[in-house]
Amino acid sequence: KGLLSRFLDQPLNYVNAPYIARERGIKVTETRSREATDYINTLTVAVDNSATASEGHFYALPEFGPLFAFDASGTPLYQLNGSTTPLGDFGDVCGAAVDSSGNVYVSDYSNHVIQKFDSSGTYLDTIGVSFSPCDVAVDTDGTIYVIHWNNAVHKLDSAGVDQGIIDSQSPKAVNVDPSSHHVYIAHDTFIREYDSSGTLVSTFGADRLATARGVDVDGSTGNV
Repeated sequence: KGLLSRFLDQPLNYVNAPYIARERGIKVTETRSREATDYINTLTVAVDNSATASEGHFYALPEFGPLFAFDASGTPLYQLNGSTTPLGDFGDVCGAAVDSSGNVYVSDYSNHVIQKFDSSGTYLDTIGVSFSPCDVAVDTDGTIYVIHWNNAVHKLDSAGVDQGIIDSQSPKAVNVDPSSHHVYIAHDTFIREYDSSGTLVSTFGADRLATARGVDVDGSTGNV
């Protein structure tokens, strides 16, 4: 990505850089490690389970964007780079979520905002926050749970008003069960479950997880 960006005018990110390199005859060798480092070269994936016309769409968000939208078959739909927002561009984006109406939320860490778009990519709103937002989840009533990276999980109402902190023990990822409205928060080596009022329900995974960076919930079964 760093090498190609010096010679190309088009936007580059960690999703499209390997493909662009191959198109230009550059051999790409990928090296992987099981050791995670805090918040570097992240890729967030969000799936639309809204039971609307956009259900099944999914979104891939590399750090710094753009947001890539696909339909349920994997066909590309559009990209968002923040150009239609009041800021005119995405900063260091590191979280994406879809609400029960199919609207898409993008957390902009460096600009302290959450940008909201409809399922077609049309800009809807900017939610300003007093911290650097990262992973984000939205409940069926519009309640937003968003992580101040490695610091705390904030609960926001549907208008974006901060309702307080529900977990301040260095959380890494958050998601919400659309059926029970329980909130699941990933830490390095365990998961915490809270009810919708912010009361701790359970802690699990301590003997099975290491450097966890994501959590998801099956709304039909409650499996995490």
